[in-house]
Amino acid sequence: MGSMSPFGEQGLEGGMAAVQEQMLEQAGRLVAEQQERTRLQDMSISLTPRTTHVYIDGESHFIRSEQCVKEMLQRDITLADYVELMRQDRERFKQQNGIEVVYHRVVVPQCKFFWDGDADPSLKEAVKVYFTSCTGDEDALHGYRLRLRSEGFEPQIVKERASLAKQRGNSLTNEAVIEKAKAVDIALAVRMLEDAQRSVYTHCALFTSDLDFLPVIEAVQRMGKSVWVYGYRSGIGKNSPLEYTPARFVDLGVEMKRVSQFLS
Repeated sequence: MGSMSPFGEQGLEGGMAAVQEQMLEQAGRLVAEQQERTRLQDMSISLTPRTTHVYIDGESHFIRSEQCVKEMLQRDITLADYVELMRQDRERFKQQNGIEVVYHRVVVPQCKFFWDGDADPSLKEAVKVYFTSCTGDEDALHGYRLRLRSEGFEPQIVKERASLAKQRGNSLTNEAVIEKAKAVDIALAVRMLEDAQRSVYTHCALFTSDLDFLPVIEAVQRMGKSVWVYGYRSGIGKNSPLEYTPARFVDLGVEMKRVSQFLS
């Protein structure tokens, strides 16, 4: 009796064809990913590090990002778990193909910090200011501020009482209403206006899906500055002014969906 082919009943020819098909599929995905990265870099070519400031509406950005992940994967998952899944998937891809695909995603749930460094690679060296809130003592706040600074962000963290944070969390869970800590939005708006007035930037990127920032965007643009808004189209409502008032609206959900194809 003849020996069995290591490829089973399909034989050597069929097995090699299957391997070749798999390799072509993986290569196609890598090419598509590189093309998308190039598109994003071309799209944001005017946003240069020397003249660009980035302002992040932290809690809105964190919550909308987590909602996008849940909708995309059709499962109840946290941003922290999503980032870990992505890390594991990249490691598997590297082991199977000998190719390392680098993504930079960081999450610190305690202070609602989430950053996807691939949303727009041109912002890597820009000045970035993250506005958020958290509970805890001064030692905890100090630790969070150090963590954000280590990731290249100026930390603007407002301390909030645990009871108020819990109340806002209940509103999000029970009523799907995003309520942010007092002073966070005001601090972001004032900082954007002050920096524009002092001409520390010619372009700025605002990460938010909150329509409340519309007057600030309009005011900054009247000063001759360009404002790009990075948010989630699913979170801004139908026919939102955030899609046409800033110089450009970038839908972060598109990037999320693009990388989800690698999740097993």
